[in-house]
Amino acid sequence: MKKLLLFLTLLVSVGAAIVFASGYQNVSGEATTATALAANGTNCGAGLVAAGVDASGNAEGCIAGGAPEVDPTVDTSAEIQAIIGAGVYSASGAVMAEVDPTVDTSAEVQAIIGAGVYATSAQGGLADSALQAETDPGINTLTNTKWCTTDGSVINCTSDAPSGLIGITNSATPFNTALGYNAGAGIVAGMANNVFIGLQAASGGSMDEWADNNVGVGYYAFGGALRPSLSVAVGNNAAKVITYGYQVVAVGQDSQIASTTAQRSVSVGAYSMGTNTTGNDNTCVGDMCLGTLVGAYNKNTAIGSEAGRYKSDGFTAATSLEQCTLLGAFSKTLNVNDTNSIIIGYNALGKGSNTAVIGNSSVTSLHLGTKVVSAPAAPVTLAAAATTFAVTAPLTILTGDADGNTLATITGGYSGQNIVIKFVDEHVTVTDTDTDTADTVNLSAALTGADNTMLSLTYDGTKWFETSRSVNG
Repeated sequence: MKKLLLFLTLLVSVGAAIVFASGYQNVSGEATTATALAANGTNCGAGLVAAGVDASGNAEGCIAGGAPEVDPTVDTSAEIQAIIGAGVYSASGAVMAEVDPTVDTSAEVQAIIGAGVYATSAQGGLADSALQAETDPGINTLTNTKWCTTDGSVINCTSDAPSGLIGITNSATPFNTALGYNAGAGIVAGMANNVFIGLQAASGGSMDEWADNNVGVGYYAFGGALRPSLSVAVGNNAAKVITYGYQVVAVGQDSQIASTTAQRSVSVGAYSMGTNTTGNDNTCVGDMCLGTLVGAYNKNTAIGSEAGRYKSDGFTAATSLEQCTLLGAFSKTLNVNDTNSIIIGYNALGKGSNTAVIGNSSVTSLHLGTKVVSAPAAPVTLAAAATTFAVTAPLTILTGDADGNTLATITGGYSGQNIVIKFVDEHVTVTDTDTDTADTVNLSAALTGADNTMLSLTYDGTKWFETSRSVNG
């Protein structure tokens, strides 16, 4: 065993000597190369890259560096800005389409990424001020003279507007305006300075070229009119069938709805002058005023709710009034065909043609300023030793004090006033004064009253004069 180990040791030693002897070379060149590679080679300047590297690690020529390639499948607004510069934005913040980095006009940007793109010089980049945020056209409006509709997903502005819906675009009628479905459909060439607003206002039939300077507001206002002129209709069906109306004003639901050739007639209130057809120069204010007038009856004036609608019985239509004046709600003429009747007051009732009535049956006195024109009898009882009283009514019923009174003056009169004194007893004596002292009484002789004695006096503005006396048993 020891001999075997010795043999192996000897064999290894001999082999190593042989290898060393056969592989020996000079290695000084390789050491120099290794030293060079360990050192930092020369570099290129900022923004440049080496075209190659030599054996010592030095740059062999320098060339300009390239920008990193941008992924063309951009999907954020930041990446779009990186490609086409600052100032381009999506109104919603989301990218709508891939952008060509070579675009240089706002029109091209809009063509690529669609609505909602804008640019401002303040942000740099695209500075075309004409590129503004797009606003979708309104449904049922005109855009560039075309009517806009929608199918629920797309707005189309390619058709003509419905007749009269927004404006009158016919070049032959440039001075007319209509607003509302079918409004102004009756307008023809030659008409001018008309305004029609409301569903089917001035829509029926066909007007003629002389229908100028009118205003119609409301459903079917002037709806079937032919030739209104200088006229106004406000309210549903107001002046609906005017054929030749001049200076007509109809305001209120169905106001002058039946008028055809009325001239210079004014009605204000629902159903006011609702049955008038050809009457001229009539004026009424109040709902249903002159509401039953029919035919060529003219120059009436009625102010107040239902004024002039009925005759005095309260239900018979006043159809044929002429030149009547009624002031007051529910004021009525005596007959259906009165002429020149004047009625003033709430629920006042006329007395027929060529008469005047002021007030209704509840009125007890009539005054002109401070002057009493009419009043019921005024009882006056004189105080003890009283020598005067103030007149308050045309008839005074005078009672004296038991100790007696001597009456020297009567106050409160006005020039031309007539009064009557009715004595109740013998306690009052009226003295005769023939001087011009104010409010004294000038009699034919002094008068001592008695039951049912009557004395009539007239005032000249200064004093009273006896006109008659009557001693009645």
